[in-house]
Amino acid sequence: MYIGHETLLVISLTFLLLGNIPELKKLSLISLFVLGFDLLTNFNITSIPQILHFSVDLLGIAVLSFLSQLLNKTSLKVGYIPIAIYMLLSIHPHQHINVSQAGNQANADTELELLVQLKTSTDIKTWVNNHQDKYDIKYPLFDPKNDETLLDEFVGINIDDQADINQIIESLESNNGVAYVEVNEVLKLDLPQQETTNQINHTQNMNDPDAGKQWAVEKLKYDDLHNLIREKQQAQNSKQIVIAILDTGVEGNHEDLKENYISYDPFNDKDIRGHGTHCAGIAAAVTGNNIGIASLLPSKSKVKITSVKVLSSFGFGSQEQVIKGIIEASDKGASVISLSLGAPSSLERELAYEEAVKYANNSGAIVVTSAGNSNADAVNYSPANTKGIITITAINSNMRKASFANRVDNIEFGLAAPGKDIYSTFPNNKYSYQSGTSMATPLVAGLLGLMKSINPDLTTQEAFQLMKSNAVKKNGMAIVDPYATISAMMR
Repeated sequence: MYIGHETLLVISLTFLLLGNIPELKKLSLISLFVLGFDLLTNFNITSIPQILHFSVDLLGIAVLSFLSQLLNKTSLKVGYIPIAIYMLLSIHPHQHINVSQAGNQANADTELELLVQLKTSTDIKTWVNNHQDKYDIKYPLFDPKNDETLLDEFVGINIDDQADINQIIESLESNNGVAYVEVNEVLKLDLPQQETTNQINHTQNMNDPDAGKQWAVEKLKYDDLHNLIREKQQAQNSKQIVIAILDTGVEGNHEDLKENYISYDPFNDKDIRGHGTHCAGIAAAVTGNNIGIASLLPSKSKVKITSVKVLSSFGFGSQEQVIKGIIEASDKGASVISLSLGAPSSLERELAYEEAVKYANNSGAIVVTSAGNSNADAVNYSPANTKGIITITAINSNMRKASFANRVDNIEFGLAAPGKDIYSTFPNNKYSYQSGTSMATPLVAGLLGLMKSINPDLTTQEAFQLMKSNAVKKNGMAIVDPYATISAMMR
């Protein structure tokens, strides 16, 4: 398994670095055994791409170990270990293979290359039994609580490295029991180059010390929005609403998040990379607590956040993992699901994503995702192009589309929100600036959380129409206006 490889790499590096301490030098031998075990259990030694992948890992470990040897104090060597682990996680390559499909190139996850929907008239278990000698089949693939979905008709196909994946796709598509075949695409966080402008803005009533570093606080009238909610009291008297952040995890005990954070599984409450924690702060940082930053949520809000980890600490994941995350968040009762992730799409329509969004909608959740950071058309990216999903592009502090942001002109539910130089929470009770449509998405998720707190039965189309009709129309975009949107709902 890929996770096993990742874990073994970290263990190996740790023992190797400990072995650079003279008193513990014998521990470096354990590192060699761990790497040998990793090679034998997680790699096909006859596969050149996999051996190259493993070789790059070894080179990275060697360089990090060499840097450790340059440190002349034991305390420095010990303190360097977590830094080295973080560096390894940041540079570690993820395996994928290119698949020609629909005239485009898709990156397929090497652990599970294909997602296959079987025909509803087919006895799925019978099909699996009849074809398990020909294909390496994973079934059940998805396990939704609600059976009224096509997701339970999907199986996964794992393909041997020596096989021709395109021939297998053709073979499956010609099979009478198969309705649809698509690539289980690899997702990778791909933020634009970060350029921070440390501008300080005026805030009126907030005691959050770093609110002045958030240009959206002034441009989107956070103060007025909070005052409006306090005056009307409507959102405060509603039932609890949960926003699920599907990402690299969220540091749930962060000083400016923990009051608004709900934990369902400790696995999701850690975030080495920081991307998920940054998104969580944008959506639901605790306002008015004399700590850190502010969010659209007023103090003592009944809108909360939770985390479902669908991306590794390297920022990698797959379509299968994201869909499982959507199902998990939906089954746990999330009202809003925020996806700051995506990848170029090999198909005009990806049925598995579409069915996952339908499943979330039928469970009462609205799904929002990022448009992508390639200054291209988001219609060629998924899940941004998925039917029924709200897709968000990014603007800068001048209320113009950020240079990196994908366009949403051809997206059914496309909107814009602040996504350039966004100051938010970061692991270890820290804060940082980040840019990307990843940052614009959780802001809209926070607004959707407030909207759901006023009307829990709000549908995706209703929410989108409310946001669009009350948006700021500028430079060819519909930029969300939280104050105007909530005002319209409270009339």
